[in-house]
Amino acid sequence: MSEQVKTQRSSVGLFFTSLFLLLMLSAIGGVAGWFGATTQTAYWKAEAQFEVPKDQLLWAAIGGGIGLLLGFFVVLFINRKKN
Repeated sequence: MSEQVKTQRSSVGLFFTSLFLLLMLSAIGGVAGWFGATTQTAYWKAEAQFEVPKDQLLWAAIGGGIGLLLGFFVVLFINRKKN
């Protein structure tokens, strides 16, 4: 197999690995944000001191965005190590 074909296959594999990492870290961050908001809401309701916003989707989006940023930096690190 020629060197060019090996390089192209390696690039495609790295792309899909990077995409998978980004999606997984984003999903993990979203789930963590969702459960964090749910837990916090239940805690403050039990204490009856503060009213916490009930918009768990917002917190899931924030967690997903943080996970996406972390995934982006992980992918940059992997690409830097590879070269």
